[in-house]
Amino acid sequence: MGILRKDGTALADRIARRLADDLRADRFPSLPPIRQLAVTYQVAYPTMWKAVRLLADRKILSVSHGRRTRRAHEELRNSVLSFHDVLLSRVADGSFRLGRALPKYAYFQREFRVSRNTITAALEQAAGEGIIYKEGKRWIVGARGGSDRRMGAARRRTPTVLIIVTERRSWFDLNQSTYNQPFTNALLAEFRDYGMHVQLAIEREDARVASAPAGIGEMISFIRDLGSDYSGTLIAHMQAPFETVGAWARRLCGHGKPVVLYDNSNFLGRITRQSSGKNAQLFRCHFDDTRAIELALGSLLDRGHRRIGLLYTHGKVEWMQHRLQLLIQTADRVAPEMTLATACLEDEFGVFDDMRDERSRQVDMFDIDSFIRRFGAAGVDAGGAVPARASAARLLWEKAGSLRELLRTHRVTAMIAPNDFYQQKVYLWATSAGLRVPEDVSLVSFDNSTESFIFPLASIDPGFSYLGYLAAHLFIGDMAVRADRWGDIPGRCRLVNRGSLATPRASEKAIEALG
Repeated sequence: MGILRKDGTALADRIARRLADDLRADRFPSLPPIRQLAVTYQVAYPTMWKAVRLLADRKILSVSHGRRTRRAHEELRNSVLSFHDVLLSRVADGSFRLGRALPKYAYFQREFRVSRNTITAALEQAAGEGIIYKEGKRWIVGARGGSDRRMGAARRRTPTVLIIVTERRSWFDLNQSTYNQPFTNALLAEFRDYGMHVQLAIEREDARVASAPAGIGEMISFIRDLGSDYSGTLIAHMQAPFETVGAWARRLCGHGKPVVLYDNSNFLGRITRQSSGKNAQLFRCHFDDTRAIELALGSLLDRGHRRIGLLYTHGKVEWMQHRLQLLIQTADRVAPEMTLATACLEDEFGVFDDMRDERSRQVDMFDIDSFIRRFGAAGVDAGGAVPARASAARLLWEKAGSLRELLRTHRVTAMIAPNDFYQQKVYLWATSAGLRVPEDVSLVSFDNSTESFIFPLASIDPGFSYLGYLAAHLFIGDMAVRADRWGDIPGRCRLVNRGSLATPRASEKAIEALG
């Protein structure tokens, strides 16, 4: 158990810094109204207004009497060209998907505050460039007849994407893991729609399977045999040192087709276009863990939480230790007014241990699920007696010393779990022990996994579905996918709150009642 204390600063200052950074990064093609900015940064309107005023005082923004904002000293571009740029950007990042209709005029008028004439002119310009076309009263994304031409090409040949994994089992993990499923589902759905073929390839030569090339030598020969049917390579689940992955990427880039790294933990950041011979064919679709952690901390800070518990487990789990350190570093940068306390979850619960074995999953009173079923839900102890529900809750309360210390000693009002799996366990423990979520304690975690849909919990979605869609179209080659100069494409993180976040309330009585 550890505790970290920070000095206080105003929330408006923090939001002003974030907005200034986003303006420098040109995040907003046209600056939204203050009310929309408040939604974007997940703060109240008065807080957003104060942040804007701070930037106006620093001559970064100018504010009119009607509270309309714009960049200071910036000449307004032609509204048609401005909206045209926005439209192209939304098509390129997959917000407006190929083959589907654009939203109605009313949406664009509300969202971008442009006139109907401006929208019409911009759409007609995009149509002249072959980006969209009109079908009846609807505007469709893509070139007219493009889908028919693509399917005709698919009948004449079979464009093939090589997907490299460590071993065959890695392919099933990639498809069945709820963490990776959004990426894989979006990727394969686009491949099916466009007639693309997938060829599995195995990194390890000692893990050969029928009809799958194994090792870099066999893969290069396979690519040469494909000829013009080769559409690129996805390195999806190589559990090799980043130096090895980087060397493979450099060799594969030499074939002139996209090479995409699916970096779901953001551990391959040193593999860039520069490190791969300045090859523009290299892309890295990665989890934007810094942004995810900023959202988690911001979701609590904006609701008034200042004492936060950070949870982790026993064992040297690399991703978990990385996430814990990043949480502490990011809080120091964006939320110095927070006090953080760290807590290691007990091995007594079994499933809290990331290195658990089959025995720990059996029904016994050291597994929190079994413990709750036998003591909490059923109200029956190991000896067959039927204790009162209050006694069952006390037993659960006493079992988790680390969580109890966070609440009683450090008086935390919220906890951040390393991922949804652990957040579910903490939620079950808290509610079965007699605490209310979020009245007594707020909870937030990461991944937005499908198992979490049945729990009223808050989670940060890493945006893997968005990355799968973009990765697919890098290989299909029918749209421009934007990457930075290193080839990085970050996932679009977003907060999904199903009900475990609220403002801090007086929870001392509930905690003291549990002893």
